[in-house]
Amino acid sequence: MAEPLSLATLSITPVAAVEHASEVQDDGLPPKLPNDFIWSLTGTKHVDYPANQHFEGETATVGRSGHLGSGGFGSVDVVVCKRRILARKQMHSTRVDAETRREARILEGIIHRHVIQLVGSYTQRNRFYLLLHPVAECNLKEFMQTPENERDLPWDHNLKSAFGCLAGAVAFLHSTKIAVKHKDIKPTNVLMFCGTPMLTDFGLSNSFKGAEDSKSSGITGKTPKYAAPEVVAMLPRGTSQDVFSLGLVFQDMYWALHGHTDGQATDLDGNAREESNFGGQHLTEEERVFCRSLPLLAFQWDSEIRDRAFLTRLMRLMTAERSEDRPTATTIWQSLQIPSTHGIMCGRCCHDDLPRLDLETTDRLGQSNGSSTIVSSLRSRRPEKSMLSCSSLPPFDSTHTAYYSVPSGDPQLSDYEKLLDDQGYLPRLEDQYDWSGRAMHVVYNDGDHVPLVAQYTLGVSPKALVEAVQCRGRLLARKSMRISRRIALDDMISEVGLIQRLRHRHIVQVIGSYIQRKTLSILTYPVADCTLEAMMDDIESNEMVPGQGDGQSVRNHRLALKKFFACLAQAIEYIHDELVKHMDIKPQNILVRRLSGTGGFAHVYITDFGVSRLYTSEDEAMTDGPTSFTRRFAAPELVSSKARGFPADIFSLGCVFLEMQTTVLGCSYHGLKAVIKDHRTISSYSANPDDIDEWIKKLEKHPRSVDGLQISPRETRSRLATVRAMLNTNPSLRPTAVDIALKFGSNECCNLDREDFRDEPGSSRQNVEG
Repeated sequence: MAEPLSLATLSITPVAAVEHASEVQDDGLPPKLPNDFIWSLTGTKHVDYPANQHFEGETATVGRSGHLGSGGFGSVDVVVCKRRILARKQMHSTRVDAETRREARILEGIIHRHVIQLVGSYTQRNRFYLLLHPVAECNLKEFMQTPENERDLPWDHNLKSAFGCLAGAVAFLHSTKIAVKHKDIKPTNVLMFCGTPMLTDFGLSNSFKGAEDSKSSGITGKTPKYAAPEVVAMLPRGTSQDVFSLGLVFQDMYWALHGHTDGQATDLDGNAREESNFGGQHLTEEERVFCRSLPLLAFQWDSEIRDRAFLTRLMRLMTAERSEDRPTATTIWQSLQIPSTHGIMCGRCCHDDLPRLDLETTDRLGQSNGSSTIVSSLRSRRPEKSMLSCSSLPPFDSTHTAYYSVPSGDPQLSDYEKLLDDQGYLPRLEDQYDWSGRAMHVVYNDGDHVPLVAQYTLGVSPKALVEAVQCRGRLLARKSMRISRRIALDDMISEVGLIQRLRHRHIVQVIGSYIQRKTLSILTYPVADCTLEAMMDDIESNEMVPGQGDGQSVRNHRLALKKFFACLAQAIEYIHDELVKHMDIKPQNILVRRLSGTGGFAHVYITDFGVSRLYTSEDEAMTDGPTSFTRRFAAPELVSSKARGFPADIFSLGCVFLEMQTTVLGCSYHGLKAVIKDHRTISSYSANPDDIDEWIKKLEKHPRSVDGLQISPRETRSRLATVRAMLNTNPSLRPTAVDIALKFGSNECCNLDREDFRDEPGSSRQNVEG
């Protein structure tokens, strides 16, 4: 029942503050502490302190106090345990019994990206305390109260994605594996951590695992404004009570996207709901029939779900007066993953290393055969042409679209080009692309027309939104980032400068950038067909390239992967020769592109230099201290905040090469990911060196032919020996980028000049340059 407040003014010890900043993963997903993290020096997660012993952690402060919020069951403050910032919930009850411990028992069995994580608990002087992670920046209600002039594209996409993310979390709770009813879903019980929603406050929740069904009756605690009619009437109620509450939350989110900034509860017509409970929608027989057919329609990607009016129709079904008329949370989640005129309303976070719904629930809804298709559509790959206009449309209808603005005359924005020039990021005039008709790097005033047409979304994170946009007949990638106190313009434009400096066939190129409404947008080329990760997923799941035979397509994929070893090795050697550390090499940051008229993927590109840095020497490149990283591919010295230099990139590239070689040899790419899974919550190569060595030994015994592709055992052993050296836990024993480039050689494409996006078929320099 606690209502966490903003963490903007958090004041704690410097070490802990840095630790909190480094907890945000670069893939934009909320972090999870490892399952074996023990907050207490006693070596256990749940501690009963004697009366004369104090809590081992340290209290932190928010503003002038350490208080985050309070509710009917407890109050919440901030503590620091072993350099981790945690939320501590103190129960109001002075009795420590089974009822007091119920929330801890429920949370202990739940590991999900969109559910708060229980770190541990303790008792002291007849009080019971929960330790939770992470400490969020605000709750959903506060997020929806963001002033209109501070709303930007990432805010819009984070709130849109929250529809599917919350539905997925509730569906996971209701699955037979977890079997939990939340019973108090409302905006103040949804935390927003880096723009990602997380359900919290399970004080009223109960488990129905082992019961015949989920129904219960009698008096219970509730929030009247979000309670289902059967709860208010004290009638038997099941999991559909959560669906009803979630539907009311969806209505609040819907109108926030339409420009409401008060964060108040609203009905479908946009009017404020009464403080008392809402009686529910009375459905017609036609609507009931539609609801019963919704699981099949979602499975088939029916046009009725992709229609503009579907979201309002879905919210009516969720808030139906009769509980039996409401769809299940799983059906809602499945429906919101389908591209529609609203775009995709579920973040990729729901499909990345998360516990899935149990098989029984999935099969019962008839989705087991269709799930791979839906997941594939959420990857960073180009959709069918019929879907290209989805994200270029306003979020709902144009009459309610929120337009974002920034006060005119902001000196930070007007000095943009001068700032680029002062830092050496403004290229020579002859090297600039005049994509805008005004300059390569432009500042637009609020209301100015930007000559770009959004086509479809490539990816979204709390920090950035990436879209494919059309610029005078050519397709570019646009990365939009919000300029704020936490993410300064100087830090953002370093990415612009680095990519402009790195001129290589296998590195994306900057076409231009612009600032409008306190948002910096970087335009890059090319727009890829998919990421390297999606390509390897396709090979394993036998998802074929349209128009090609099954065996030939997989063979072409594997041939391309073999070619990419040399391409990537040459690119990294060039990056290091320019004294740049990439610092985030992973399959998601490697783009794959298929040129028209070719039978397979032709080119690979390294992208995302958001955390990369340029140095003046190799000695200066040796840095230490906490920083952002992707745990799965991070070198051990980076994870432990020790001194690291260019060898850290080599370790990450070795991880990528191991996944590529695993796929080339026909072994399970997902099997390798399972091997490095650490305690079910964190994937890490650096934490599992022995398991990795055993996996490499397994690959050395590969077959000589995979899908008709002949494989040389000698070549395999040679490549694996190089990969083993790249993954050495001792940085000084890893090969250099030059060594790796010499080992893998180069392809013809590696020695060519970069493609000129103006010279592609269907384009002309005159059209592009205006």
